[in-house]
Amino acid sequence: MISRPPSIEDEPIQVVDRLRLLGVTLDCALTWRWQVAAATGRAFATLSRLRGCGDFLAPDIRKMLVKALVFPHFDYCSALFLDMPEGQMDRMSRCMNAAVRFFTGRKRWEHIIPDYISNEILKYRSRIKYICVSLIAAVLRSAEPEYLMRVLH
Repeated sequence: MISRPPSIEDEPIQVVDRLRLLGVTLDCALTWRWQVAAATGRAFATLSRLRGCGDFLAPDIRKMLVKALVFPHFDYCSALFLDMPEGQMDRMSRCMNAAVRFFTGRKRWEHIIPDYISNEILKYRSRIKYICVSLIAAVLRSAEPEYLMRVLH
């Protein structure tokens, strides 16, 4: 039996292994491997450029630059990543640790948790949960968008 490719109104649909949609790369198994590689790559590239002038910047300016230029790579569409596999979550967490180390001056072998606490920054896992809860609270408060409000009780 020969299987036909999927189609809509007799127009064949091209089947792909991964798809980039609104800046998020989805693969056919939803492993998030490609998305994590892209996000960490962009974050590390930004950190690399910042390191070039990091010695000339005050720590509070480095912190501001990291929050403005690096953290958005972690936060973009983070509500999708609640079910991200542990290995991919760890890659994102390590990348975020590198960003925090950049502005605190903490060495790679030193414990990073005190810097998260003193700078009032959530670890990656907690950060995506916080963003999701904030989204839900905003929808409940404003009752918009309506399609999300319908599924929340």
